[in-house]
Amino acid sequence: ITAEANGAEELLLTEPIKNLCTRFNNQVPIAVVQGAKGSGKTFLYRQLIEKGNWNSFCGEINKKRVRNDNGFFVPVLAPQNISKLRNVLDECIDKFNIAVPCAMVSYSVYNENAYKLDLNVNNETDWMSFWEQLFVNSVNEEIFRSLTQLNEELKKEQKTIVFLIDGLEEILKTVSSNKNQQKAIEVLCQGVLNTIASKYENIGLIIFLRSDMAQNAITVNYEQFKQAFNYAELKWSSDEALKLAVWLVSHAVSNFYQETAPVENASQEVIDQYLEKLWGLKLGKKDSNEAYSSRWILAALSDFNGQLQARDIIRFLKYASVYNGKKPPYNDRILMPAEIRNAVSNCSKDKITEIKAEYENLKPIFEKLENLPFDKKTLPMYLVMETEALSQPGFSALLEIVRSEDFRTILQGQTGYNVTRTGELLSL
Repeated sequence: ITAEANGAEELLLTEPIKNLCTRFNNQVPIAVVQGAKGSGKTFLYRQLIEKGNWNSFCGEINKKRVRNDNGFFVPVLAPQNISKLRNVLDECIDKFNIAVPCAMVSYSVYNENAYKLDLNVNNETDWMSFWEQLFVNSVNEEIFRSLTQLNEELKKEQKTIVFLIDGLEEILKTVSSNKNQQKAIEVLCQGVLNTIASKYENIGLIIFLRSDMAQNAITVNYEQFKQAFNYAELKWSSDEALKLAVWLVSHAVSNFYQETAPVENASQEVIDQYLEKLWGLKLGKKDSNEAYSSRWILAALSDFNGQLQARDIIRFLKYASVYNGKKPPYNDRILMPAEIRNAVSNCSKDKITEIKAEYENLKPIFEKLENLPFDKKTLPMYLVMETEALSQPGFSALLEIVRSEDFRTILQGQTGYNVTRTGELLSL
């Protein structure tokens, strides 16, 4: 379930998206959009490039006709798994090259830039110069040598542009322990971004960044940095997650949602009515002692901090909608209790697979967990690490990961043990 492979004609308007458009309604955006894995960063990135320019995107969100298109998007970096996204990226680049006379953006610009970044990830680099050259070369490497030069030309042409960056986690894979990679992100999100904001009024920049990467890279005044871009952080409250479920089903099932108000503006009472139509009031009859469906599903999909991501809801609906071959026991809902319970188990397995691929430092711990005999998968659990591992530069970062909520999710998936109910803590 990925944004790269799944587009949508509409966008569910959550608060961060509204905030972005409100704050930068009459100017090019300068923002870092943070969010956990699966929170919808790449989905929003896709929506932006599909519109081609900032004015069109804001016009769509604000339901206003745009007098003139401007704020044309340059996909400086894109997710590397872009097979389903390639056509959209090509169209965005076409629009840019047609609209901006000085532009000559290559169709492979995001791949070329990813290669350049990858070459420097482990070398001491002047990151301020690196990012500036990456940006100006993305527009036209034969003409521009600086952002000042580019900005002046854009002024003459009365054009504005917005650089877009997504997929940093696929290149900068060891930010938690690699100081050079930390510096690359720190300079991009603070030095470069602040310079563009203060000096170049015709140039914008939106960086999509996983929250843990930002925290690892920006070691001084991180809370201040986070607060500065809090308005754009992709977080899903319980209410928004439930609205997302209704919104998704409304796109999949004709005539499911029949209100005149869009889903994001519907009252909680209306949303609850449609959720009851989707998965029933309870995981059984209305007068049974079974759990209330919405509460149970939110609790089952949330992490130990009560947080869940857009992808969790999407994945859950994918599995819960699979027919098990038996006659449905209820005719007042779409999803049956048995399928709902089975879906949660499948969601846990998929999430574990994703986290394993995402965090390379977790591999030795995963191997130990997976190879343990079943009777040893109990808590408290003691994992013996080789002495050599203690001296590795990434070990302190590994400790942070083991104590993280993601790791607890993995541990629960491997052992079936729910640490929240007992209050026991994992220690290393």
